[in-house]
Amino acid sequence: DLFFILQELYLDEDIEVSKAVLSLITRIARISPLSTLTFFHKKLDQFQDLFYQIPKKTEQKLLLKSLPFLISASGDIVISHGESLTKFLLNILNSDPIHFTILPNRINDINNIKNDMKMRIYALKSFRSLIKFDHFNTNLVSDSINSITNQLFLYRKRELHISALKTLRKFFRLFKILDLFPMSSLIFLHQQIFQFTRTSLDAKVNYQVFKLLGSIGPLGFPEFHTPRVQTNIASISYPLYDRPKREQSFLNFVMKYILNELRTNGKT
Repeated sequence: DLFFILQELYLDEDIEVSKAVLSLITRIARISPLSTLTFFHKKLDQFQDLFYQIPKKTEQKLLLKSLPFLISASGDIVISHGESLTKFLLNILNSDPIHFTILPNRINDINNIKNDMKMRIYALKSFRSLIKFDHFNTNLVSDSINSITNQLFLYRKRELHISALKTLRKFFRLFKILDLFPMSSLIFLHQQIFQFTRTSLDAKVNYQVFKLLGSIGPLGFPEFHTPRVQTNIASISYPLYDRPKREQSFLNFVMKYILNELRTNGKT
């Protein structure tokens, strides 16, 4: 029947086709929830087994790419699968990064590193879809935050860093971190982020750090301090202008302020 055809189309290699099918099935669910219940439960329940049965990383990557859309489309159905999916995503994030080996394998290593980074990015996107539903096991929150933070130090990849920071921001907004973390762990977490900002000179990544931490007082974002375009006209030039250094300086100020506040509150 038509629904069977839709299920087959969902397995298409083109992610846009899968997204379109999920969108259509979601619309069907609004009219007849029971008709799609089995589909979503089955796909969510079998996802991990199917993932580990795939021998090639490139094919695993393609399957994982569809998970954020499947989670979002399934709605509250995902709640009963939340804990197992969280542990599955943590396994991906906690896996060892790929390193370069001997020179003859360099091309394979590059491809493997690219696949590994993409899989981590898709796992982070899946986390952002998953925590929107009121199911998350608070016992896994600290493990999740620690694993997500660790992604900042594995590869020098803008897309991975931005995805990790966006995911941390979701967690910080949703959960009362002060109630879930002891003060020593909270300070260590901020120290890790501080350590990352010291080496990051990427404006887009730094902007995500600002969104994560917020701004302090009336200082605002670095855009307030630095012009968007550096001009070459002598009369209005900025001889000391170095945008990355200014952004880094402001980030250092923010992090030192936050760490000082945390330490002060920890003593009281």
